[in-house]
Amino acid sequence: AFAAAANVQVDLMIVPSAGWAVAGYDDEAKIRDIYALAGENVTPVDVLTALSAHNDAPLYYRTDHHWTSLGAHTAYAAYMEAKDRAYRAKEEFTVEAVPGFYGSTYSRSALWLTPADTIELWTGTPDLQVTNKESGKLHTGIFYRERLEEADKYTVFLDGNHSLVTIRNPHAVGQGKLLVIRDSYSNCLGGFLAESYETVVLVDLRYYKQPISQLLAQEGFDDILVCYSLGNFLTDKNIIWLR
Repeated sequence: AFAAAANVQVDLMIVPSAGWAVAGYDDEAKIRDIYALAGENVTPVDVLTALSAHNDAPLYYRTDHHWTSLGAHTAYAAYMEAKDRAYRAKEEFTVEAVPGFYGSTYSRSALWLTPADTIELWTGTPDLQVTNKESGKLHTGIFYRERLEEADKYTVFLDGNHSLVTIRNPHAVGQGKLLVIRDSYSNCLGGFLAESYETVVLVDLRYYKQPISQLLAQEGFDDILVCYSLGNFLTDKNIIWLR
């Protein structure tokens, strides 16, 4: 119903879980069911094929439920190809490896002998301009490096979860404005998407409690992407705000 009323193309990307990647969970069947029920006004994005094609490096962390920067870039490239938009290839990024990452899965598991992960910070356009609704402060770059000194290093991406985050790119390889309805997987994905749009706005319905239709009327987006990890999409009760 949201897509039918939006007057803008609405795409849906359901991301398989880390369990799908490392333990063979049958996420594919569930994702196919979701796409079949999404309605004719919604365009599904096949990220499973793109993720399945990679075997050169981990797409998900061992100690956390999120995907790695490589996983997020893989999804970004797949989405841009589906939209027939230009995107930046892996080779166009400068990669900085930060060792010693223990994520939320590790903290709940009691498997204390599990080796730490390495977070990779991929820098494309260095002077992306980032603001979030909570602080209102302008930040240069998508990485909040002070967060690397905290227990949850994943918040280095876009300062963690916020109700609304805006990323502006004066050097984007594409034009236009993208709205992303998302969960925390897009903390990492958002920076990649901003390489292909002049403006990317990310909305987390767990914290943003205004009708999205109002935001559409105010901002005038060219594309809308609904991007959730499978587990969050199946359990999130905040989708009622997607109206």
